[in-house]
Amino acid sequence: MFILSEKVKSALMGALATVVCLGFVLVCLEIYFPKAVPIIYNYYHNDLPMNQCIASNDTSAPVPKRYLLSDEKVTFFEAWRRCQSRGLRLATINSEAEGQLIAAAINASSSEGDWYIGGTDLGHEGVFVWISTNMPVGHGTGYYNFFPGEPNNEGYMERCLEIIRGAGVSWNDVPCSIEQEYICETVN
Repeated sequence: MFILSEKVKSALMGALATVVCLGFVLVCLEIYFPKAVPIIYNYYHNDLPMNQCIASNDTSAPVPKRYLLSDEKVTFFEAWRRCQSRGLRLATINSEAEGQLIAAAINASSSEGDWYIGGTDLGHEGVFVWISTNMPVGHGTGYYNFFPGEPNNEGYMERCLEIIRGAGVSWNDVPCSIEQEYICETVN
């Protein structure tokens, strides 16, 4: 016989949520991750009014992604590993719409930190690649969102990408060894 503690039972009971938007039912099973803030947006923009289930005003294309912000402070490669262990991947941002969704998730969090996203130039200095997809940053879309003057590889040690909270969702290159929060994603 398998016995669950009351705390585990409570977490499991609270994990199943049903969201109804315009007649569509989305059942989200949120697995309980300590120190993780699940921010889930995966709707097609033109299916919903702007005040329901959506964080972007861009109606040009669907953004079939879900993001999970973790306030665990770990190195870049530990963040990558932790996303993978959850069946997710370190976040990629390939359009303004995706940037807006991540901005909404960041603004909904109580964290004050910066977050790792999945870009690195460890393979070739100055050529950033999304580690989760092995595609060059900007490939196919031309979308980049570096903070002015970045990437600059300050001290010849900055090889991984972060989102700077104080700069909206602008990107910065940082050493992969610093410990900071991170953003995972899943793609439908």
